[in-house]
Amino acid sequence: MPSSGFEHLTIGFIHNGSGKTTLLNVLTARNLSQLSVNGVVLMNGQTVSQQTIASISSYIQQHDLFQPVFTVREHLMFHFNLTKCAETRIGDNKQLKGISGGEMKRLSFASEVLTNPSLIDEPTTGLDSFMAKSIVQVLKTMTSEGRTVICTIHQPSSQVFELFDSLLLMADGRVAFMGSIGEAKDFFSTQGLVCPKTYNPSDYYLRELGNM
Repeated sequence: MPSSGFEHLTIGFIHNGSGKTTLLNVLTARNLSQLSVNGVVLMNGQTVSQQTIASISSYIQQHDLFQPVFTVREHLMFHFNLTKCAETRIGDNKQLKGISGGEMKRLSFASEVLTNPSLIDEPTTGLDSFMAKSIVQVLKTMTSEGRTVICTIHQPSSQVFELFDSLLLMADGRVAFMGSIGEAKDFFSTQGLVCPKTYNPSDYYLRELGNM
């Protein structure tokens, strides 16, 4: 894993169940009580402890965890002592009506991005293409400030895909490819798989990996 002193935005994706969330959990030593884990985590070639990872990174997880009775203002003030936010109660979409699922996802992102996270699990899930691109553009801006960001994502649009610097493809818990966006094109071409110009590269790579 590159350190946060490098400017880099890495995307990791493949079908559900491939192990991408587990990979982020292993890197951050989170949610591992039901797993048997072997090996070491290296950063710039050096072994790092769970405490070190926690001190230099923040992790936006896939599922949103909120107190449904809080307003958006109360939630953000609780975490960051902010003064400007909406007054709508968050709700839980079951017993207490509040903000929509997409708005919950954006609130989760807003809550965590203020801590400059380095690891993000599916930040665009549940968002339309415009909002998904907006969020990834925020992440791209973070890398221009000297930060490495790693995130997993489902089915990015062509415009979102091109915002990333590096690509990690996983299949059945194994790394199928890791390198720059440009290297991915060359790698698949050497396997006889040339992405048509009219295709979204991410869709093409996922489809071909699924057929292997």
